[in-house]
Amino acid sequence: MTKPAMWALGGLLVAIPLGIALWVLWPEGDLEPGCTLSPHSHWRNGQVKLDACNWRDGGVRHSHYCAYTPDGSFVGCWIEKDGRPWSGTMVQWYPAGEEENPKEAYGQPKLIKHFQEGRPAGVWRAYYPTGTVMSEVEFEDNLQVEIRTYSPGGDLIRRNRMD
Repeated sequence: MTKPAMWALGGLLVAIPLGIALWVLWPEGDLEPGCTLSPHSHWRNGQVKLDACNWRDGGVRHSHYCAYTPDGSFVGCWIEKDGRPWSGTMVQWYPAGEEENPKEAYGQPKLIKHFQEGRPAGVWRAYYPTGTVMSEVEFEDNLQVEIRTYSPGGDLIRRNRMD
């Protein structure tokens, strides 16, 4: 199998379950009626990088954000109340030009974190600039229960369980 085909297959194996999980956890019910997501920032190719919607409720500022890759694929959404993460998925991107090969890292998530009511939840994933998973931290009841570290090739290097 060629290297591009392996990358595509690996991307699908991560993207499909992640997409399903994000769709199930989509926090659209937290949007204020009449609040419409609109482009907040764009990738260099013009695709939307971040959609946002802001509103106030009882003096508290609420923000709803959704992130996308340069090809327009949905990554996840999150909500902030008074600037603090509340529920959803937060995405940290690799900054353009700061990696050894900036074209390789362009549009790749660096870290994807999930929150439930302001607390860490589910599996947080850190990625190499190539898009391969670097590490996973699993949370249960707001506590880390397992950490897995992977090689740049995707092989499991170490697994620590906190029992």
